[in-house]
Amino acid sequence: MTSVRPGYHRHLLCMLLAATLLAACSDDDNNDDPLSPPDAQSALDPFAANGTFLSVLPPGSADANDGNINSDPNSTDQLAMYENLVFSDNYPSPGQLNDDDLAPRYFKDTPLLAESAFAAPQRVSDGTLTARIGRDEFGVPHIFGASRADVMFGTGYATATDRMFLIDVVRHIGRGRMSDFVGPAQGNYASDRDLGQFGGYSEQEMQDQLDQ
Repeated sequence: MTSVRPGYHRHLLCMLLAATLLAACSDDDNNDDPLSPPDAQSALDPFAANGTFLSVLPPGSADANDGNINSDPNSTDQLAMYENLVFSDNYPSPGQLNDDDLAPRYFKDTPLLAESAFAAPQRVSDGTLTARIGRDEFGVPHIFGASRADVMFGTGYATATDRMFLIDVVRHIGRGRMSDFVGPAQGNYASDRDLGQFGGYSEQEMQDQLDQ
């Protein structure tokens, strides 16, 4: 049985948000796009030297859609950094940690990368929206598109690719049908009953919310 660290799911959702923030959109001349940011022309260049962003994932938090983290190199390639944070005997004393010590010993450098940094970005489309997804050496998706809507589509595609199991779990919880997914248990039944009392949306009502 796999144990889960306290706060694991909150950390995982933060990583999903970080992946969304890493999505980069090129300038779009179509001002009719309702998802276009109003100040697109005056926005900062996301690929300029805007500072440093560092991150690290605990082991087991990366892609493992086949259920075996050992089969995906991105599931363990940050393990050494995380271990250094938690178990290092040489961790600097307060006031002795320099910026140069942070990466790659304890964190990975996570800049926004331009599309030209990727040899062959993956092109994905639903027939209307199109995005291009490049992945860095740690498997982090960088998403590009002609419009904000394209980038949001690509973000959803990359999230589903990396987190399909988590998405399915949350979908069943939100619909009050956790017991359908993980099996009969008193805790699952109680969760389903509680959510059914104040949720109660039909499939069409949920679709209408997404379409707004």
